[in-house]
Amino acid sequence: IGFLWREIQRIPEMAGKTTLIVMPEHGRDLDPNPIQDENDWYAYDHSGNNENSRRIFTLMVGPGIDAGLKVGGEGNPVGDAADIVPTIADLFGIKDIVANQGLLDPNARSLFDRI
Repeated sequence: IGFLWREIQRIPEMAGKTTLIVMPEHGRDLDPNPIQDENDWYAYDHSGNNENSRRIFTLMVGPGIDAGLKVGGEGNPVGDAADIVPTIADLFGIKDIVANQGLLDPNARSLFDRI
């Protein structure tokens, strides 16, 4: 990620004007499933069957994002997988237009609103 960010900063048209967002596509279920690997560790599903599978980390860097800012943690999760769409819409200045379409999860919010 650091390499990619440094390369972006070397491109004059992108440097200081680009926001990079890194987020996994989903979390994992709260409880393991009964499948064990060769080390006898239980596997976790990514089915979205419980709230924990929607809580995921997000890394953001770019203009207007404080370096070193950390919000939430393991004991205090903040954000949801559904927050990515309103976050990107916020960056493009169309957050209200997207929200008014009625297609977002009712709990989805721009991560900028959660900071």
